[in-house]
Amino acid sequence: MLDVPLETQGCSLRWFRGTRPDFAQPPLSEHYVVLHLGGAKRVRRACDGPTLVRETSCESITVIPSGSGYSWSTQGPIEYAHLYIPPVRLCRLAETAFDRDGAQVRLSPEVGVEDPLLAALFQTLLHGCRADRLSPLALEVITESFLAQVLRGHSNVAAGLRPAQHVLPPRRLAEIKDYVETHLDRDLSLDTLSDLAHLSRFHFLRAFTKATGQTPHAFVMARRLDRAKRLLLETDLPISAIAQSAGFSGASHLSRRLFEAEGARPSTFRFQGVRRRG
Repeated sequence: MLDVPLETQGCSLRWFRGTRPDFAQPPLSEHYVVLHLGGAKRVRRACDGPTLVRETSCESITVIPSGSGYSWSTQGPIEYAHLYIPPVRLCRLAETAFDRDGAQVRLSPEVGVEDPLLAALFQTLLHGCRADRLSPLALEVITESFLAQVLRGHSNVAAGLRPAQHVLPPRRLAEIKDYVETHLDRDLSLDTLSDLAHLSRFHFLRAFTKATGQTPHAFVMARRLDRAKRLLLETDLPISAIAQSAGFSGASHLSRRLFEAEGARPSTFRFQGVRRRG
């Protein structure tokens, strides 16, 4: 078992490979969602009620609500990822995103079900965290989307309901954009931006994306890159200082992001700036 770095409001991520095929899982205080990896397998789940045997495909999903205890047996490749979720976080999201009483939230115990969207979000979290390639803001956005999909597809929350509609007034949107521009050299979390908008994280993500056509993470990254390019073209500051001013962790981080977005390295923009200034 390996712990995968994930720090976002109490959730934790673990990756299991080559562990024992049979084990007893005691009741836990957290919910957890399982991503089946490594290939197809046969999973047997036993508890006080009927025993369930399921042929599961790779990247299928299992959901275990908090307080559930089972005995598990696997025939096939032993590889799983688990995302552990504090119930309080799901309750809060149900209240803010779906207008439901959080105390009434119930996850559906499921084994080996297909949910391509949830699997894709899970893979993004797993690979991004293992490679340390997700910014704190991107991590929050993906995790929030993951939890919303858990509620939407694997709980009693979404039956006949739609998420509440929220919008960002033009003045409030302008204030948020100004804040981002003047704080690019600092961490810009989803909590900070949603607090400025006086919206929940989930509603802010939806409202901001609808208003700008970009997620908060994409908008912030675009502003960081614009500042870095302008400083590269117009100043002789060291690239490390430009990276810091634009909110990147270092020159290599700036170089990687700039190449992904523009297909060019910082040296290319620096050379263009020198030629312009003649």
